[in-house]
Amino acid sequence: MSDHQSGKCRICGCTEDNACVFAWPSDEHAYERVACAWFDADRTLCTNPKCIGKVTISELYALTPAITRPRLRRRPRHAMERDSRGSTARTQVNPS
Repeated sequence: MSDHQSGKCRICGCTEDNACVFAWPSDEHAYERVACAWFDADRTLCTNPKCIGKVTISELYALTPAITRPRLRRRPRHAMERDSRGSTARTQVNPS
C-alpha cells in the first residue's frame, strides 16, 4: 500500500477540485491548455508531463493496469532446413 493520499497528486499537489493546467500540442504549430486527469487508479499521480517525468519508469509501469501495457512479442525462431534437393530454406520452428 502506498503512503500517497488518494485524490491528490504526489508531485504537484493538484486535486479533482483544483486540477493543474498545462499546454498540450493540438496541431503542428499550436498548443491548447488542458486540465490534467489521473494517471493511476488510486488517483495519486496526475497526467501533467512534468509530474509523470519525475516518477521512475518502473514505478509508472507498476501504476499502469496490466490490460493497457504493451505486449512484448518475441521474434519467431527460425531454423535452416534442407529440402529434397539439398538446398537450404529458412522455416519457422515455433510459430506463435
